[in-house]
Amino acid sequence: MKRIVLAAATAAAVVALALPAAAERGGKRGHGDHEFFAKERAAALDTNGDGAVSEEEMKAHRAAMFAAIDANQDGAVTQEEMTAHHEMMQAQRRAEMQQRMFSKMDTDGNGTISEEEFASRQSPMFMHFDDDGDGMIFIEEFEDGPRMRKEIRKYKWIEKNSDETETE
Repeated sequence: MKRIVLAAATAAAVVALALPAAAERGGKRGHGDHEFFAKERAAALDTNGDGAVSEEEMKAHRAAMFAAIDANQDGAVTQEEMTAHHEMMQAQRRAEMQQRMFSKMDTDGNGTISEEEFASRQSPMFMHFDDDGDGMIFIEEFEDGPRMRKEIRKYKWIEKNSDETETE
C-alpha cells in the first residue's frame, strides 16, 4: 500500500513540476515536448544543481510530495486526501489551460476579448469537421465520424508526401 501511495505521490509530483514549465512555454506543444518535460522534471529534482538526480534527491522529493498530499500531516494518506490533491491538480491544469486560451484570443493583450477578437478565432471544431478544407461542412463530413476523418488525414498526408518526393 505504501508503494502505491508513494508511486501516486511521485506521479503527482512529476505533473506538478511539469505544469509551471508548460505554462512558461505558453502551452505550446510539439514533437520535442516529451524531451522538454523530461529535462524540466529532472532539473527540478536536481536540487544541488550537479546535473544528476541522486537517490537522496529523489527520496527528498517523494517525502515532500507525500507531505503535500497528507493534508492533516498524520503520516498517512487517505483516499480523501489523495482525491482532494488530485482534484486540486486538475483544477490547476484547467485554470492554466483557460488562461492560455484567453491569452490566445486576447490578441491585443488588453485583458479583455473584444467581439472582433472572439469572431476572428478559427473554430477548431470547424477545422476538425471540414475534412477537405473547402470552408464548408457537409452533412456527410459530420456523419463520417472520427474514423473517416482519420483515414482522410492519412491519405492527405500520403498524397502530400508522395508529391514532395516525386518533385525532388
